[in-house]
Amino acid sequence: MLKKQGKKGFTLVELIVVIVILGILIAIAVPALIGYIQRAQDQGAITEAATGRTAMQSVISGSMATGTFYMNDGQAVVVGAPPLAAPPAGINAAVNELVGVDGTGYEVTALETNGSGVITSFTIKVPSGPVVEWDDTGYFVQ
Repeated sequence: MLKKQGKKGFTLVELIVVIVILGILIAIAVPALIGYIQRAQDQGAITEAATGRTAMQSVISGSMATGTFYMNDGQAVVVGAPPLAAPPAGINAAVNELVGVDGTGYEVTALETNGSGVITSFTIKVPSGPVVEWDDTGYFVQ
């Protein structure tokens, strides 16, 4: 009686099936991963914009009585009486100082307040790069 010799390894068809299955899984996973990364970056920008909003509101509130906000180095940022329809000169430096960012991390390009000095809308470039808009409907990353 002859014994059958056991074959070791996979056939070509089995290998192709495994490769096709892996390709399908990768094709599904990569776009989902890219979407997660983009949403995480957008959420980070929104968080930075919220920090900038708090700093802007501090500058405006701190200058309501005198119309001037003084930075640590003594430089004055003249805010003016509300309502504001544009960013006051020096607001970027004041926001960056309050947040603790060196240089030009935050750049406020639009700012509006109501008659009480409360921010109603703004557009700001955050340190991570994107531009974020905010109004009463929420934050939007451009």
